[in-house]
Amino acid sequence: MLPVLLLVALASPVLSTPKKGFGLCGAAYRCGDTHALTGTSWWYNWHHDMGEYHNHKCTTKTPHGEYVPMIRFEQDVTSAKLPSNSKHILLFNEPNALGKGYMTPEKVAGFWKTIESKYPNQILVGPGLTSCDTHPEWCIGWYDRFFKACPKCRMNKIAVHAYHCDPYKIMQSLEKISKHFGRQLWLTEFACETSYNIDDNIRFMQTLIPLLEKASFIERYAWYCTRMNRSDKNHNWNLLNMDSPSLTKLGHVYNNIH
Repeated sequence: MLPVLLLVALASPVLSTPKKGFGLCGAAYRCGDTHALTGTSWWYNWHHDMGEYHNHKCTTKTPHGEYVPMIRFEQDVTSAKLPSNSKHILLFNEPNALGKGYMTPEKVAGFWKTIESKYPNQILVGPGLTSCDTHPEWCIGWYDRFFKACPKCRMNKIAVHAYHCDPYKIMQSLEKISKHFGRQLWLTEFACETSYNIDDNIRFMQTLIPLLEKASFIERYAWYCTRMNRSDKNHNWNLLNMDSPSLTKLGHVYNNIH
């Protein structure tokens, strides 16, 4: 009888949670990627449209889960063409990190009224700041400057990234940020930065994800990411196998854990 019950359990569909999502790394996209992660309810790709799906001329059914577009760079504020049915919009990626996307809080605030008027019915999320887990005061300071520059800006949720390997430290920092602003957070990128071992990341997930699911101050979270190239030192973070839209050992854990 036990083998029959086991087969039934394995065949049962994985129930998705409204919080769990993933970042889809488009460079190594395979048709069907989103359908492999049945335990998730949303995803994003750091772009304002589902370019990977259309560019690969996928013939499978439409992608699984809610697609959340991102206005990533300042030129996207006026030029981006978001899907008409978008419910949420992610705004800017790591503007507090030196690089192509760097912007001061005041500069981001300068774009906000344009964004609000262009998307009056969408829930605005972001910007997604880096190092919020290790230095929450940096992110609080960045957002304080933003709200000082634009005190009446409609920012519904705050987005942050976390790559610390201590799940409890991450939760402590995120709760501090959420309480300071009285807003729920979206953890739009997370992984254990110093781990290049799948089993270490599994243990990290097994501790952190139940904490994220339980925390009322976390509205959504997304693992980084679905699939990185083999040349990337962090390819052991991959949720999907390199050559097919199927789950890795790590992906199975992420897909099933609540």
